[in-house]
Amino acid sequence: MQKFYRSNDESTEELDFFSTAKYLEVDKNTPRESIGADYYELLDKNKKAFAVATTEELPETKMKGGRDSASFVLKILKSNQIKHFKGYTEDDELYIRKVLNLIEEGGLPKQTAKTLIKDLSSETNPLKILAKLKTNIAPEFFKEAIAESAAQTSGPREVILSEYLVSK
Repeated sequence: MQKFYRSNDESTEELDFFSTAKYLEVDKNTPRESIGADYYELLDKNKKAFAVATTEELPETKMKGGRDSASFVLKILKSNQIKHFKGYTEDDELYIRKVLNLIEEGGLPKQTAKTLIKDLSSETNPLKILAKLKTNIAPEFFKEAIAESAAQTSGPREVILSEYLVSK
């Protein structure tokens, strides 16, 4: 990905490739100038603009209102009885967070949620609740979809070229 920015004291703007090439074009006899004191401040503005332009926003996920099965399971998992139970291992706490995330993202099938309601509605022991979650929720539900993982981009965010232009 190529992004080009031009900053001055007032603003930072993104430029297309050809506008950038026009700005950077100089005659071969043009003497070099020394870099101004505001160079690093302007470079920082460009880096911030680049970071904003290349940061993906996560879509907001909203839970359905009402009394559906998933929100009932969510209510149980967010209860103080589960949240503040001291008998969980780190793996157990991580699993519960994954289940919470799965439900909040809408990834728990309705039939699984209905089965959980039947099993959890009369249960008060946090360890038994955890066991029933692990029994009823298939591990496949926690795997990331191929389309989602393929869409994620990775790699360093860098400013590859930085010029300080002096106007006369």
